Parts: sequence; structure tokens; C-alpha cells
Amino acid sequence: QKLINQVVLIDYTIIILGSDKMAINNTLKDIREERNLVQADLAKAVGSCSDTIGRIERGERNASLEIAIRLAHYLKMPVEEIFQIED
Repeated sequence: QKLINQVVLIDYTIIILGSDKMAINNTLKDIREERNLVQADLAKAVGSCSDTIGRIERGERNASLEIAIRLAHYLKMPVEEIFQIED
């Protein structure tokens, strides 16, 4: 089980960090608004700041692995439902 978790984390690292050849889209703003959350509350819940959440939502920066996992945990959904690789 631990090995599987490590492999999943490695996969998520690749997805979240990306490269020059892949774009990462996200549905974070839609999810946040559906749940009637404001950026400041979501940021506080995951140990970030509202500016960072805003930049992630606008696609100006990718979420760190830690923030992506914290968001998924807090929102109770898989990371890949929040972040998607654009082909």
C-alpha cells in the first residue's frame, strides 16, 4: 500500500509540475464557487494565501504538489478532478 501511494504521488508530481510541453487546466474556481467558498477561506483551509489561489484559478501558476493534494483533501475529491493536463 505504501509503495502504491508513493507511485501515485510521483505521478501527481509530474502532473502538477508539468513541463514546457504540457499545459495544466483546472476547475478550481468552478468548484469553489459551487461550494460557496471565497478564495480567502479556501486558502486558509489549505495553508495558502488568497493571491495564490487566485493565480492558480486564473492559470497564471500551477499549484505545488502540496497545495494540490491539500485542495483535493479539503474538497474531498481526486486531484485529477481539479487539475487536468491539456494535450
